[in-house]
Amino acid sequence: MPLYKLTEESKKEYAKKYLENLEYWLRRVIDQQLSADFGNDFINYQSPVGHFLIKKEIRDSINSRFQKHPERFSRIIDASLLEHLIYIICKEDLYQKYFRPFFESNYPLGRIQLKNTLEDLSEIRNRLYHINPISIRHLEKVICYSNDIIESIKIQYSNMNQEKKFNVPTILSYSDSLGQHFLRENIDWATNCLIINNRGFDIYCNDTVSLQIEVDPSFHENEYDLIWKFDDMEVKNQKNIEINFEAKHVGELKSVVVKIISKNEWHKLNGCDDCLAIQFTILPPK
Repeated sequence: MPLYKLTEESKKEYAKKYLENLEYWLRRVIDQQLSADFGNDFINYQSPVGHFLIKKEIRDSINSRFQKHPERFSRIIDASLLEHLIYIICKEDLYQKYFRPFFESNYPLGRIQLKNTLEDLSEIRNRLYHINPISIRHLEKVICYSNDIIESIKIQYSNMNQEKKFNVPTILSYSDSLGQHFLRENIDWATNCLIINNRGFDIYCNDTVSLQIEVDPSFHENEYDLIWKFDDMEVKNQKNIEINFEAKHVGELKSVVVKIISKNEWHKLNGCDDCLAIQFTILPPK
């Protein structure tokens, strides 16, 4: 659908999706680059002579969010906001030593060019989360700028031989109405499939649970099919589904499976390109 035909709500939904994906990639770069030299708690790293890696204002804000909602964040960097990510990546010494190769492909003028672009996106993000309207131009910026930055990051990963050998759409995150949210790197992997074990929750016959995934939006939705399967149910091309468990579903191990199947002639896995299985134990009626 042309952008000008989108409702205000749809424009905001698209913009949030692209910005969240951008933040995912920025956090990935920061975590990998800084944890190697400063450990997993690099946000609070202090040198032997007393100098902090990150300024107090940013440290305090990230630490506060992490401590208030520890169940939401598997890493401390996940508690950061876009404004924090901009500060860390565009801090001159850190940019030159750790981040420049990830951005110079599309930002050859350097740190200031990248910072100006990110700050444009941050202003739009603030509008989104303060219930202000956004224009078509705002949405165009979000889509184009986010894709440019992510493309530059992927080029560097390719140069480092760390990018995936199969260029296929993948699941970036999972969330559900049980209050869980997992990034891909924090989900277990077993025999060609990601695994979420929800068997520790008391789910009863007649309970309803909603499940949601996010797919790498650098792939257009027309490039793949998304298929959910549970028992005799099949749902296609929906990123959010609701399941009402019935008496016939009662059992020790019941799995909801979602697969991404690209429209290539080949597939990375056995007939699909990414797969997630969400396991449940469904208890008899109370």
